[in-house]
Amino acid sequence: MNLYVCGFRLLQYGRRDGQMDGRETLISLGTYLGLIENSETARYLAGRIDEADAGKWLLASAEILKKAAGREGMMAAITIIGSTDYDRLHQLAGPDTECALARHVYDGLSETRARSANLPPFETFYPYFSQFLRRVETTLRGAFYALGVKKEIVDLDNPLAFEAVAELRHLPGRRYGETSQLPSNVRQVTAMVRYVHILIDRYDRKCLGRDLSNRVRQNLDRISAYPWYFAMLEKTRKAEASRPLAQAVEKLRSYPEDGEDKQDLIIALSILLFNIHPSPQLADYLAKLRPGTANRYLQHAYYAVLTLNSLITGRSRLAAQYARKAYEVATDADMKAYDCLLSGCIKIQLRDYEEAIRAFETGISLADLKTRSLIKFYMGVLQYELGDAGGAIDSFREARAGCTDECDAMTVSNNIGTCYIAMRNPVAALKALEEAENSFPYNGRLTARQMRTVTYSLMAIIYLSMREFDLADHYCRKALRTSREAGNTRSVADQLINLGLAASGKKEYARAANYFTSALNYSCNIDYVEGVLYSVERLRQALALDGRHGEVRQIMRNVIKKHPRFSSILMARRW
Repeated sequence: MNLYVCGFRLLQYGRRDGQMDGRETLISLGTYLGLIENSETARYLAGRIDEADAGKWLLASAEILKKAAGREGMMAAITIIGSTDYDRLHQLAGPDTECALARHVYDGLSETRARSANLPPFETFYPYFSQFLRRVETTLRGAFYALGVKKEIVDLDNPLAFEAVAELRHLPGRRYGETSQLPSNVRQVTAMVRYVHILIDRYDRKCLGRDLSNRVRQNLDRISAYPWYFAMLEKTRKAEASRPLAQAVEKLRSYPEDGEDKQDLIIALSILLFNIHPSPQLADYLAKLRPGTANRYLQHAYYAVLTLNSLITGRSRLAAQYARKAYEVATDADMKAYDCLLSGCIKIQLRDYEEAIRAFETGISLADLKTRSLIKFYMGVLQYELGDAGGAIDSFREARAGCTDECDAMTVSNNIGTCYIAMRNPVAALKALEEAENSFPYNGRLTARQMRTVTYSLMAIIYLSMREFDLADHYCRKALRTSREAGNTRSVADQLINLGLAASGKKEYARAANYFTSALNYSCNIDYVEGVLYSVERLRQALALDGRHGEVRQIMRNVIKKHPRFSSILMARRW
């Protein structure tokens, strides 16, 4: 007869007076070991754990004892564990409750001569009993999640939940309106483009050539009509657009004539290149140049580019210096408002929050609708950083009013949903995220796919917390697909973990173990340490709930064989 069936019948029908059944034994053990903290939790578990599952889990955990006491000794140990007065034992145990229980079970086994003949010394028996208790602990922790003992709205141990909530802290924040390297409105762009056209005319015949000059002019005309043109292009189109600009810069650099006009044209074309392919190397090259005084719009764009690059690369003090220069050469209120936005972001990075608020408020008083919306977005970031999720929501809603781009609207709605998650309000969070889902643009832009991933991921987390596991599984699969499309490898690992959590919630423990194994291998492939640690813990729990404790070690060996660099992390844990 199957061991589990035989053991279950023993626990269910063959127990003596005063002996607990499997469910009572698990709950008493959990309480004794400090895993179940109060009687309310114990009663909740008693009403949710199926007796057949309890017997299976207890016997699967106890199977390790066969190595110390044989099959008969294992069954006898279960009988002793099920008839123990844990209140009395706890009073006698002192600080080492685990060792006290092991000694109690060992003494009970030793009382029968037939069994004691095959019983090893206590020093040999104790490590196996300790492993049994670790298995019981792993099983109960898995059951806590699967049966809904954890009542948090969002389990912040979930790596994706933590990452999503923390993502707002990265500056210049999730993409919103492209914290632009170009002037912030059409009038400013047109004025700068007109000046660059004049400079190109001067160098057309000297060094650029008619064909190259015309291709550069085409790019200038496009951004003059639509300042965010380059941001909309796919990768291959961006490469095509940047090629004539790079060629023009190279020809100008090799042209022997020096002067302010040449310098300004190189700076202007380099700014356009930076707008297509922002790179620290290009920004460092720009920093070695100095614009002339002929065009204030070009001067402002130059210092704004260097401010933004220094901000993104963490050089806050240098960014502050460039921001001051940008403010000094700004020709109108809206340009000054944009500089205040950058200054506020710098102050957030420096943790000077009072100055950040002051900079944002100054910018809001100067800005037009679009720039005011952008500043309100970052005001929301600051409020979120300070723990004021409610204030952040108000700021994000004001930012939403100025959105002209679908991806921006998605970003703001996602952020509002994130704030509601932090406030433990899943209903309001879902409403905000549904707004984001409904505003998805019907195009293949990478940014749109990234925003879809954030939306689907957050919705999956909320449904996991609400124990709506079918819906959680649905949105996890959507998030997994968009993560792969966007090339977001960490999110792929997180979605595999979340699919495992959804399967655990539906008591499909074998399927959950498969997802966690996939997440573990994938996390190792991309060096995602948090994903590795989280997957391992959840994998152990899923296998425990499926009665397969013994498979953990072999799975770990297989993973280490493929990814030996993680051997120290994986082998440091007790299996």
